Amino acid sequence: MKYAYTAIFTEEGDGGYSVRFPDFESCYTCGDDLHVKKLSAVRYGRV
Repeated sequence: MKYAYTAIFTEEGDGGYSVRFPDFESCYTCGDDLHVKKLSAVRYGRV
């Protein structure tokens, strides 16, 4: 069975990015590189 969750990517003022999952309390990540954040979001989405 597969599940799909919403990931919200936001560009921050300092040039970095944040990613949050509104379906999960306190599930977020941030960093300088959007590509790495996409990979992190996929990893967190599988938890």
